[in-house]
Amino acid sequence: DIVVDGRKVSGNAQKRRKYAILHHGTLLYAMAPEGMARYLREPADRPDYRGERTHSDFVRTLPFDAATLRSAVRAAFNVTAEKTEPLPEELAQAQELVETKYGTEAWSRRR
Repeated sequence: DIVVDGRKVSGNAQKRRKYAILHHGTLLYAMAPEGMARYLREPADRPDYRGERTHSDFVRTLPFDAATLRSAVRAAFNVTAEKTEPLPEELAQAQELVETKYGTEAWSRRR
């Protein structure tokens, strides 16, 4: 987690393999934390600094819009490449994954 003034503004995860690490993170903005209580279970394993606070009491959003956050991340990682559109075959593969996996009821309710 990344926490500002005791409240979470970013959740992160890692997958580690022998020769690779995948790090995934979110930056929370323009989101209603109270909606999290409706869709997410409260975690059993909580960091000490969270205490017993609910999602609504623990999570906050950053006071920036998407463009500002995108610029900050690009600057932090020294990204110089221009934005490109996905190739047609990439879009087709993504759509296939939605239809066969990520868009299914079984995937959404797997826990």
